[in-house]
Amino acid sequence: MELAWQVIYGFYHSAIGVHGHPVRIDILTVYDATQLEEVVHQYEGRDDIKRDGFVFRHPDNKRAAVLGIIKLL
Repeated sequence: MELAWQVIYGFYHSAIGVHGHPVRIDILTVYDATQLEEVVHQYEGRDDIKRDGFVFRHPDNKRAAVLGIIKLL
């Protein structure tokens, strides 16, 4: 739950700022963090470098990284 509020906040409040309306979350996919690798990137229109991007360590076996899928009603 410590991370969940950040995800929910981003899809609601940040989406309003960017798109003018919140984005509904229907499905959350939970990944094994050890199966991912952090990548730095830059959002379009921003000058700061972000460290909140990830890629699969083994892109040929992405399914192994999935811990669970949560469907929100």
